Amino acid sequence: MQSNFGISERFKPLADTLVLSQADGSKLHLVCSGSYFLNYCETLDGYTVIVDAIGMYEYAKKGGRGTLIPADMQAKDEAQRSPEDMRHLKRISKHLRYTGETLKLFEDKQKRMDEDPAIIKRDKKIN
Repeated sequence: MQSNFGISERFKPLADTLVLSQADGSKLHLVCSGSYFLNYCETLDGYTVIVDAIGMYEYAKKGGRGTLIPADMQAKDEAQRSPEDMRHLKRISKHLRYTGETLKLFEDKQKRMDEDPAIIKRDKKIN
């Protein structure tokens, strides 16, 4: 069975609203949901957000093979967006989710953990 997030029901999200601080000190309100391996955060108006390589929360866009990648634009609460931000966001879809190979990878990891919870410890030792 599929949920409204396009993932199996065992990953049915429980949403929480978080207030996070960006590197510049600004506050960002996000609704986050998912499981240990597969989770998403969105702005209150539905733009998917991911963390970039330096720890900044950015809007997400679709990448190859079902991934989500940073859209090279710092995520902001709706009231803090400039007119330029709003123009840029017109080119970004809301409610983005992992698909294809990437989604399967996350689902496989979750399944392995469900079958053997010690998998998390083993995975950490490998890295």
